[in-house]
Amino acid sequence: MFWEISEISYEDLVLPQYKGRVCSRTGFHPYNISLFSALVAHHGEEWFEDYIIKLKNNLARRPQGNDRDQVKAIYARVCDLSIGNHYYYFKNVIGRESKNLA
Repeated sequence: MFWEISEISYEDLVLPQYKGRVCSRTGFHPYNISLFSALVAHHGEEWFEDYIIKLKNNLARRPQGNDRDQVKAIYARVCDLSIGNHYYYFKNVIGRESKNLA
């Protein structure tokens, strides 16, 4: 299985080594608005303005779909990382592995 879990923070998603490797749904979705608001509260507005530009530059594609679509994009090797609820990752992994057992 090519899926590995490692410790990558939201702050890490803007690092140069992740250029073209990140997928996300739109930044206007309530999930991302909540995340971005938390980052602003923690780091400040000036930091966030720099962050969001760098994050956009690291996207593998235009933001689209929902959290499940981000996991599918990872599985299809469109991107390596995504912003989304982690339970979709595990639902897809468990679902795919159980299908392979049949």
